[in-house]
Amino acid sequence: MITLDETTARRYQSVDQEIISLLDRLCKDLEITPAVFALAKERYESIAAYLNEPDSPLLKFRPAVYPQGSINLGTTVKPIGSDEFDVDVISQLNVSERTPTTAFKKLIFERLRKRGIYKLRMMNRCIRVQYANEFHIDITPAIPDRDQGPENILVTDKEAGCWKESNPKDYKTWFEEIAVLQPSLLYENRELTTLAAQSYKHHSTSDEFSNQVQFIRAVVGAMPEFIVRTNGVGAVPNPANPLENYADKWAAKPERQKAFYTWHGRVVTHFDKILDSLDRGKDVLFEELSNAYGKDRVKKAVIDEAEQRKILFEQHKLGITKRSGFTAPIEKAAKIGGSVMSVPKHTNFGE
Repeated sequence: MITLDETTARRYQSVDQEIISLLDRLCKDLEITPAVFALAKERYESIAAYLNEPDSPLLKFRPAVYPQGSINLGTTVKPIGSDEFDVDVISQLNVSERTPTTAFKKLIFERLRKRGIYKLRMMNRCIRVQYANEFHIDITPAIPDRDQGPENILVTDKEAGCWKESNPKDYKTWFEEIAVLQPSLLYENRELTTLAAQSYKHHSTSDEFSNQVQFIRAVVGAMPEFIVRTNGVGAVPNPANPLENYADKWAAKPERQKAFYTWHGRVVTHFDKILDSLDRGKDVLFEELSNAYGKDRVKKAVIDEAEQRKILFEQHKLGITKRSGFTAPIEKAAKIGGSVMSVPKHTNFGE
């Protein structure tokens, strides 16, 4: 059991108040906005309606279009070097038995091409509908997987030349059940964005942490522990359908597995440097964040965060701890037995 004195607890609370808020702002800058999300939803629903019109050759299959992947989980971010979001959707067709994997891709492609308003591209597993400077929608045909039961589906895979198992609906339910878990923080409980669901679940329910940065570092560091290994090759099964492997290309393309571990090492180092900055000053922190997310983006997040903190000080919702001098939410002071004084609104330069 870890114990913290009042000064240390307040220090860690202040650390989270500042660093986690900055990371949240940086993430929001990379995430899809509600307006773009609504537009993407409007676009793929329009596609669904067109596939179901009376003259559509797909009408007899009653295609249902719904999101999968990051757009389904609320974790969509801009790719590196691009402002274009990737929106993945399933076009599930009511088919009683397995058919050639390419048949429905061609049907959907030709139906959309007939409309004459889409810029289309045939991909390995999907049909890509391109929207200029906004996002693209990848439509993956699917049929029910009656052997596995409700919500399980089979999706096309040109490279494999066969149908492959999937279950995005139940996966979302599994993911959201983990996302509501909160880590055990010694000064208070706080809601976090899920970084890696299985590691997050493990550390949320089995460990204690002094602050959220330590928690994130532990979650990220343990991610490889949840990779299943068979004959030296890693696999990442879908918890909602273990027959689906999210790392199914690692065996044929080992460079992808190598790329994951390279990325993982860099992320672990990144959070180690953030933790190291706690004792070395904000300049070190800002330099590390700038290296990872870009100087302009970090500068904007710092300015936005300063403005927000100013508002909270003026509203007497944020204050300075009397003994330690760290910032903390005033209403949270009693949780660790400390006291926080509000900062009087200055009038040096008038209202």
